[in-house]
Amino acid sequence: MALSVKDGHALATFRKAAVVTHKILKHSFVRLLEDAFDQAKSITHEEIATHVDECCEHPSKVNIKSPQGHYESCYFPIVQSGGKYDIRPSASTNGETLSDDVIIISLGVRYNFHCANMARTFFVDPVESVRLNYSILLELRRECLAVMLAGRCVGSVAETANRFIRQRCPHLLKFLPKNFGFGLGLDFRESSLIMNAKNQRKFAQNMVFNLAIGFHDRLVAPVTCIFF
Repeated sequence: MALSVKDGHALATFRKAAVVTHKILKHSFVRLLEDAFDQAKSITHEEIATHVDECCEHPSKVNIKSPQGHYESCYFPIVQSGGKYDIRPSASTNGETLSDDVIIISLGVRYNFHCANMARTFFVDPVESVRLNYSILLELRRECLAVMLAGRCVGSVAETANRFIRQRCPHLLKFLPKNFGFGLGLDFRESSLIMNAKNQRKFAQNMVFNLAIGFHDRLVAPVTCIFF
């Protein structure tokens, strides 16, 4: 657990990894998405993920100046659309054609051995039920962030999420995952800091977590948080 609490140098490295991850999402994936829809191009999830992965390995492709070899992809990016969504870290990108509905991408960049992760949900003319589900997720995200405080149990995140959905939208409870994220470090996924109901370890100042909030086969809104 000693390495789970990060020093100033490690936190600065995490921030750099997070900044590059965001820039790649914005200047690689989003532009590719816009081109595909604006020009009515047919492109597969796998083709998009391959392009984004290349940018993670070589940020210079999106005009990010960095020394060669300092950045690498944490995993092959996950691109999903078409109505079926798997929000587990083990999810994979398939070769199906991109659909103009709800699109989810997850990507991660490792900078000098420190990992950042990011996921975003994009809507194309969403129906009201999708808007409602997403608004619930945003509320749930705020509830979970509120309990991620130094001294609180890591498992309190899962307990909070389950209680909130049970009270507000019990019909969606079956779509909640068992794990709500994990600690980030030299390992992309710190096994001792999985955010599930069983984890009794405590949050501490200067830990770094990836909070993943979503519904399987519905919507996802993960976010990475740094504690100071």
